[in-house]
Amino acid sequence: FALCFQVLFCIAQNLPIGYLDYADQNGGYGWAYDQDAGTLPIDVHIYIDGRLYAAITANESRPDLVTAGITPNPEHGYSFTITGYDLTRAHEVIVYAINYGGGVNPSLTNCPATIGVQPSGDASISNIAGPSSIVISTTQRLAGAIGSLTWNGKEFINSYDHGRELQSATSFNGWGECFNPTEAGSSQDGTGNISTSFLQYLNASGNFLETQILPAFWTQPGYTAPGCGAAINTTQRASHYFHKKVTIGMPGMAHVVKYNTEFDIPENYSSGTFEALTGYMPPDFSVFWTYNPASQQLTSLSDGPGEQELPIVFSTTDNNYAMGIYSPDLPDPQWAGAGYGRFRFGDCTKWNCVFRENNVTGTYKFRSYVFVGSLTNVTVSMTQLYNYFNIAANFSADTVYAGSPTNFTDLTTGSNSETQYQWDINNNGTIEDTTSGNFSYLFPAAGNYSVKLTTINGVASAHQSSIIKNVVVLYNGIPPTVQPVSPVSPVCEGSGVSFSISVTGDAPFIYQWQLNGIALAGANTDIYSLASAQLADAGNYTCVVINTYGSDTSDIISLVVNAVPLVSLTSTNTSCFEMCNGTSTANASGGTPGYTCQWDFNTGSQTTFTATNLCAGLYCATVTDYNGCYVSNC
Repeated sequence: FALCFQVLFCIAQNLPIGYLDYADQNGGYGWAYDQDAGTLPIDVHIYIDGRLYAAITANESRPDLVTAGITPNPEHGYSFTITGYDLTRAHEVIVYAINYGGGVNPSLTNCPATIGVQPSGDASISNIAGPSSIVISTTQRLAGAIGSLTWNGKEFINSYDHGRELQSATSFNGWGECFNPTEAGSSQDGTGNISTSFLQYLNASGNFLETQILPAFWTQPGYTAPGCGAAINTTQRASHYFHKKVTIGMPGMAHVVKYNTEFDIPENYSSGTFEALTGYMPPDFSVFWTYNPASQQLTSLSDGPGEQELPIVFSTTDNNYAMGIYSPDLPDPQWAGAGYGRFRFGDCTKWNCVFRENNVTGTYKFRSYVFVGSLTNVTVSMTQLYNYFNIAANFSADTVYAGSPTNFTDLTTGSNSETQYQWDINNNGTIEDTTSGNFSYLFPAAGNYSVKLTTINGVASAHQSSIIKNVVVLYNGIPPTVQPVSPVSPVCEGSGVSFSISVTGDAPFIYQWQLNGIALAGANTDIYSLASAQLADAGNYTCVVINTYGSDTSDIISLVVNAVPLVSLTSTNTSCFEMCNGTSTANASGGTPGYTCQWDFNTGSQTTFTATNLCAGLYCATVTDYNGCYVSNC
């Protein structure tokens, strides 16, 4: 083992070395070392599906490397965790060692590694269409691309190498086959049994097929292609995801194959050509047609080659077998006169369904429909599908109040799960929402709104519909809200007291004060006052406030009225004129015991209940009870 690495050092010179020891869907680990860095750690870059996932430093302790004589110190290990990737898909992991001195960054030994379970590409789906079943088959050889489609004993696909299939391909920046991710594999795969494309996912059941792949570049690194020269790509596969969903048959349309494709492009390109679907057919499908499903006009089509804007049909000379292609999203208004291509070769014929985009990055979804059967089956089915996409927008709105959600009920006819909805609340070209079906919107203010709903099933005028309705938004007044009130302190009998409340909402308000739930006559303002509170006035006060939009009741205001004490005086006169030996006694009762007494007028502010040493005159006693209520008597 040590000798092996000594040889590696000798051969690789200053290139870093390393190993991906282990990887699964949760993460992985390994080691990397660059002799040029000495004992210093180097960085590694982790790619998943050709996309940079993480850049980390290989500085974890790996004593086994020192023991094996691979590194001078142990700090050259790395580990990583994987999150954010679909666990139902298989993925490819490659770890690159970053050259300490610059230059080539080699992938580590044991790369690429596959994480997850890579499915077999062999699958078959079918569905009855007239006298026979349409049967679609994929193979491992083609990484899940469709290599066979049969109906009524006839093969419709000329599957030869890894280009002649029913499949998808892309190209970018005008580079053609020199940068041409292709579903089934590469040109260099030839007629062999292995595809350079990486099949990540396959699900086939009944009449439904779904796959996802990392596509091979048609022209592999170091090879050339006619018309463009050397391959632009430096890797065998693109970091793009090709995802397709294929369904044989639609309601009432058994000869239709629904074919949805999705392309996820992580890089940026100035332009992209998406061959959403192409079909290579046996040479006996030699008659080329265009079919206008709107006018139901079938017209002979020249050999071309090239694109034009009407759906294409290829048939045998006896018209017993035919295949057509149609997308409700073609022709693209930006590319008038294009979209459907046809080509005749010596040993096969080809059609394609093409979309073009500028400033390409992100995810792109395309709809294609393949028609299989006799020429009559194909044209009738294409007309049926065209009419299926006819649409008429309509909606209704419930009672509309500003500030409250307004529910729009979708009454559109001809919509389906893929119909695009555009809600233009002010009919000014600004799309406020794209919710399909029923829709809720909060109008900020009262007024008249011209609400426009546009529904889109495709580019044809019959497949788009708009309707404008005047929606009157009423003012949704604010009901009253009585703010919390502060407690009222107990009062003494005969004292004045006042309550007040504060209300928010839309005026005018109607007030009604209540005592113990019984309305008080004349108490109809936000303030209620008692000039002289009596014992009968004690209780729980509330105020009910009403406006046009609702009502609210205040918190309870509890009023406690304490009785005042009673006081009587018992006096003893002076014994002789000008003598000051009289007395007066204050006798307290009522109120709440715990009395105090205060005398005035020449008593020296006596505070006993019996005042003494009184001269002839008028004397008053003030008695205060426990609650602070008081009474005076003279």
